[in-house]
Amino acid sequence: MSPSEVNEFQRFLEGFYRGQKVMMKVFRFYCKINKKGKTYPSLKVACEKIFLNSSPTKKELSKLRNSLSDLNLAIKDFLIYKQTKKAKLEKEFIWLQVLEDRKLEHKRDLQIKNISKKIAEEKLNSIWFPFGRMLLHHFLYFRNTFQKNDPGIVHIREGIKNLDDFYIGMKLKYAAEIKNRQNLFPSPYKPILLKPIIASLKNKTEISLPIKTYFLLYNLLNENDLKSFHSLKDFFLTEGNRLDQEEQITILISSINFIASEIRKGKQELNKEAFALYQYALENDILIYKEFIDASQFLNMINVACHLKEFKWAKNVVNTQKKYLKDNLEPQYSNIAFRMIYFGEENYRAILNMSQSVKFDNIHLELLFKIYFLASKFELEEKDELSDDCDTFIRFIKRHKKLGEDNKNANIRFAQILKALINQRKSKKALENEFKKIKKLHFRSWLSKKIASYIQIKTAH
Repeated sequence: MSPSEVNEFQRFLEGFYRGQKVMMKVFRFYCKINKKGKTYPSLKVACEKIFLNSSPTKKELSKLRNSLSDLNLAIKDFLIYKQTKKAKLEKEFIWLQVLEDRKLEHKRDLQIKNISKKIAEEKLNSIWFPFGRMLLHHFLYFRNTFQKNDPGIVHIREGIKNLDDFYIGMKLKYAAEIKNRQNLFPSPYKPILLKPIIASLKNKTEISLPIKTYFLLYNLLNENDLKSFHSLKDFFLTEGNRLDQEEQITILISSINFIASEIRKGKQELNKEAFALYQYALENDILIYKEFIDASQFLNMINVACHLKEFKWAKNVVNTQKKYLKDNLEPQYSNIAFRMIYFGEENYRAILNMSQSVKFDNIHLELLFKIYFLASKFELEEKDELSDDCDTFIRFIKRHKKLGEDNKNANIRFAQILKALINQRKSKKALENEFKKIKKLHFRSWLSKKIASYIQIKTAH
């Protein structure tokens, strides 16, 4: 153990094992030796020093052995305690049950106080808050031995109230997730009692933070309109820092997904809303979950910033946040992020000067990598080999078996339109008509601009 861990273990012993005087004496003896960095003495010598007897008896040696055994068990308990101190409430209750099973009433009561304190510190910011309160009231009132630790009726009333709060919060959370997944996985299931719950919440003046969170989220997913989005977004930007991270991430991703669907309908102005959400998420450390940032959200942030020409902000995000990407993903996603930024800045030469030997695990990233390369060569008018590069790109796509047909076609059509722009044999009108008929196409906005400025030079043979 480190010196700080030894001190923490000592406080643990004094709190939970104060009555075991011999064990505490043994601990202090070995603690002094440890601090001085000396070698531990034999059992006989240790016994002489602890019991101040130059000829220790068998009883004293037995006491020392038993104390060392107890100390070993205490260390195991301490390590469990350290984990549960940082753990979620369900683990706290497991530790409470362990103490209950061992019939360690004093330690059990201390653990109850510890849990009560932790629950109070959560300040209703988590959807699990009422569940923890409910478990605590249940433990205090309903005992396995039919002996009530605290028979006050308040535990019944509070238990029912917390059960209602937990049920409503979870019902809304799961109902929102069902709505969220309906487009991908259609299901005939409809949550029971949802309508009366929503009706009752509309008339309530005071709603707990987690319930309000999922009530607004469900409303967005159900109504799917800008009014519901703004209600959720405004709530998130004013109250989001009080929420548990689980709820923060859920709101953020759902809001971003809604914005993305609206942008696909042509509402490009909503990129500003997405940018504001990402700024808030970074300022409040929402995106760093268990020491990592989601790679797709990392790249989406940069994409949004580039649409708004916030290139300085985007570069700062890549440089400060890439360390939170998982090791194998960092070189792949930061490479694509910088290509996005340079392309937005029209710094096409920087893209061609970047390393072209990055190994990608994700086929979609690899295709994006190649598209930026082809588009940059076109912008720099390095067209001598570009037509052949487009053919190579098309062959690469056709050979890839795991890529879906829609994605294959969207990438192939990009290369075909780019090749037509290079060869300059089609008339502008023919190219515009062809372009309009294509339903799915990567880099559509950029290609549209290139077609708008297109001039046919060569005639078709």
